[in-house]
Amino acid sequence: MSRNRYGLLLRMLHFVDNALALPRDHPDSDSLFKIRPFLDHFVDRFSEIYVPGKEISVDESFVLFKGHLVFRQFIPSKRAWYGMKLYMLSESSKGYVYNFWFYTGRDHSVHPPGCPSTFGVSEKIVLELGRRLFNKGHHLYVDNFYTRVQLFKEFFKVDTVACGKIRSNRKGYPRELVCKKLEKGQCSALRNDELLALKFVDRRDVYMLTTIHDESTSPVAVWCRVAEVRKPVCILDYNKHMGGVDRVDQRLEPYTAVRKAYVCIRN
Repeated sequence: MSRNRYGLLLRMLHFVDNALALPRDHPDSDSLFKIRPFLDHFVDRFSEIYVPGKEISVDESFVLFKGHLVFRQFIPSKRAWYGMKLYMLSESSKGYVYNFWFYTGRDHSVHPPGCPSTFGVSEKIVLELGRRLFNKGHHLYVDNFYTRVQLFKEFFKVDTVACGKIRSNRKGYPRELVCKKLEKGQCSALRNDELLALKFVDRRDVYMLTTIHDESTSPVAVWCRVAEVRKPVCILDYNKHMGGVDRVDQRLEPYTAVRKAYVCIRN
């Protein structure tokens, strides 16, 4: 296939009727309207052909993109500074992508079924990504951007327990636990029904929220210390099962196909 023919086919490739697109100033407009059926097809197939293991995780991923795009992100902490941000739900052990959601700068358009009206954007995203796995007994791991007390309670109602780091100023997190003074290596925990809030002091204060674990600890090997070091099991499991999306990024890195190109269509 010649370059000109490829460019012509690319110009004529459509998945939807453009006449059905909502105006950009409409509150329900979709920046990915032209490829939405394409994306939905892949999400449906991902969930049909594979059943993930018990441990799953939700995290952000970043796809390199250097072109012009309204929702292109600039994140200097990433290896690729410019690109598209995705929210992914993946299997922790193998990194299989079960569901994903593109960030288009208008995440308020996320409306998962049965979502409480008090939920913010981060809670809605996690519910949207995980709703296909409700009532199947999965263990969900999230970082401190998503961890909320109400979110974990909502997941517990649908037989999905969760664990994650949490920011100390989150609404509902016990202040007496945050203000409690502990020495390095010590931990303290408070329980309220299915929720366990835990504080552990390592190099810095670590705050956890979980509906999976109790406050038990486990010995860990530290090469520079002779005495036994014990850490909470919830932190050890979090470190073990939170890397699903990182495995996705690691496996996709050798197949980066971004190239600078200029396509000219001749009559």
